[in-house]
Amino acid sequence: MSIPNIPGIPADPETPAELRARIDLTRQELGDTLEELAAKADVKARAQRKAREAMRDGRAKKAAMAGGALLALALAAAVLYHRQQGHR
Repeated sequence: MSIPNIPGIPADPETPAELRARIDLTRQELGDTLEELAAKADVKARAQRKAREAMRDGRAKKAAMAGGALLALALAAAVLYHRQQGHR
């Protein structure tokens, strides 16, 4: 198994400080990987997140439809008012 080249940390550490730096970096990377795997394995949390996103998207669509309906109603009222004013 080859050791990857990481900027600032020699591939073949010569001092205890260099070795500790490589070990600390490896621990951090391992911790990050475990967190990512745990998040992927948490089916309940993923389902809840998807449900929240779907609700938010649904609300946005409803708001857009309501805004469009209100605009159409205002336009119809303006046209009717204009027609009534023209017949006097």
